[in-house]
Amino acid sequence: MEVTLYPGFGKRNNSTKTPTTGGVTYTGTLKDNCTILKPIIIFQAAGAVDYFPSRYPSSYNYAYIDAFERFYFVTEWEWMERNWIATLEVDPLATYKGDIGTGTHYVERCSGTFNGRIVDTVYPVLTNPTVNITDIDSPWINETYYIVGISGGGGATGITYYIFSSSQYSTFIQNIYNSNSWWNASTADVTYDPSIFNPLDFIKSIRMYRSSFGGTVVDSVNMGYWSVPAKCRIISDTQAYSSVQRKITLPQHPQTTSRGSYVNSDLYTKRILSVKPFGKIPLDCSLIANETSIKIYIGVDAYSGRGWLRVSNGSNSMIIAESEAQVGVDVLLNVQAVSELSRATAIVNSASSLISTLTGRGSNMTIETGVSNWAAIAGVPLIRETGTGGDLATFSFAESNRLCSAFYSIADEYNSEFGRPYCAPAVLNTVGGFIKCANAEVEFPCLAPERAKIEEYLNGGFFYE
Repeated sequence: MEVTLYPGFGKRNNSTKTPTTGGVTYTGTLKDNCTILKPIIIFQAAGAVDYFPSRYPSSYNYAYIDAFERFYFVTEWEWMERNWIATLEVDPLATYKGDIGTGTHYVERCSGTFNGRIVDTVYPVLTNPTVNITDIDSPWINETYYIVGISGGGGATGITYYIFSSSQYSTFIQNIYNSNSWWNASTADVTYDPSIFNPLDFIKSIRMYRSSFGGTVVDSVNMGYWSVPAKCRIISDTQAYSSVQRKITLPQHPQTTSRGSYVNSDLYTKRILSVKPFGKIPLDCSLIANETSIKIYIGVDAYSGRGWLRVSNGSNSMIIAESEAQVGVDVLLNVQAVSELSRATAIVNSASSLISTLTGRGSNMTIETGVSNWAAIAGVPLIRETGTGGDLATFSFAESNRLCSAFYSIADEYNSEFGRPYCAPAVLNTVGGFIKCANAEVEFPCLAPERAKIEEYLNGGFFYE
């Protein structure tokens, strides 16, 4: 029986590797009481001093028997009665390499290719993250606008909303307290009396914005029965909404290229979006692990001052997060005004004057004087306020809009030995290297112990070399 022996051939037990050259063919005799899977070969060395190199065959550790069509590991050399006896054990992976390679099986892991979207939990995560700060262009403009809700002059609810620039607002506030320059008589011909009517009675809300809104340009503001000269814009219901959008490029985890996009998921990446005044918004990184950008959409309501922030993926196909906040900053106004009793006194005085004018007679001094004295005693000035005040720091930190990303690195991998997740059916000789299958079963002809051993290697991990 011819046996090809290979000196110094190194390979792993779970490998399909076979020697390409260097074999020496000898003639041996198959010993009685042995098997094909574990044959024992007798090499008659008597009378032939140089039968093996240096008179010893210990360098031969691998063999091939053409008659059995199998590769073998040499497990032992024994010198007995001037003969060298080799004990062999079949190498099923090398013997059936061709059949194994053309088989299609479900591959869990392999070193030749991988699916970067599958999380690989084989390696531990390091506890020291790398932090990246991405600044966002401010969604707020540098100019401040004031929106004033005033009763009188229309509006769906009886309130008209006017938008002023900073300079226009300053002029407007000065005008409403200067009765000599405005308070144009109304069609009702009601004379303005500051002791009866206070400008703040008509102002229902004042809010400051760092957003602009549309509107129709006007030269005056209607306040109750009167018209005040003022440059501004009237905001209609269709113009009461302002919006802005920003696109943010997502910084990628440093190991994205080498390990796959799964490192951008929540297990290894944390992202917090900070946009004033909406606060800190944690993002679900698992929803954007394969994204390179996100979009933020901010809408502001001119009437209420409420703002809404929506975060979506780059294609706007999925909402990642939402938040709501008060964007319009309430402006607090206060002014000294007479008490209700004093106001009543002024009304009586005005009425007495009106009666005197209509009858042509003088006023009733007794009544007028008595009421005036009463007002002097009880008419203590009060402080009236409009608005509740707001948080100007909202805009002070407007430049602090940013995306904070923390990346947790994965320990160094050993791809050639452990592979990476693939999780798909594959022809084994197309992926190569380390391969680990799931529930693999072979159907090519072989002995039952060989089949069991091959399936054990395929499902436990082997090297297709």
